[in-house]
Formats: sequence, structure tokens, C-alpha cells
Amino acid sequence: MNCGVGTTALARLAHVSQPRMTQILNLTLLAPDIQEKLLHLPPELAGKPETHEKALRPICSSVLWSRQRQAWSASTSMHVI
Repeated sequence: MNCGVGTTALARLAHVSQPRMTQILNLTLLAPDIQEKLLHLPPELAGKPETHEKALRPICSSVLWSRQRQAWSASTSMHVI
């Protein structure tokens, strides 16, 4: 989807670097059910969050949602995500 706004412009608007914006946008490539699970995670009140974007990168890199789901299941069962 290209609406005429590049990642550099979005990054500027969000006050993040262009690479960080790309990382954030890559999360939209996740299967819808995984996105839904991420959106409904309980808030982290203290310490480091159990779920972080860096751990999701390998899952995002798969174009097949079935493989993403397998990787998500494996990651969440080992509490890596």
C-alpha cells in the first residue's frame, strides 16, 4: 500500500528513526490473529516486557501466515516473545 507517504516522513512525524519506523511497519505483516494477540497482551507494570519487537522480527520475515503461526506458537510456548 502506497499512499504517497514514505517511511522517512512517517518516522519524522513519529519522532523515531527511519529504521525504527520500518521495524514498526513490519509488524503489520504479521497474521491478523497474531496481531490481535499482541494488541490484547496485558500491560507490563514493572521491569522489562516479556514481549518485544526484536523477538518478533524472525516471525515477521516469513510471508506465510501458517509459518508465522508455527513460529509464534513455538516462541510463546518457550516464553521467548
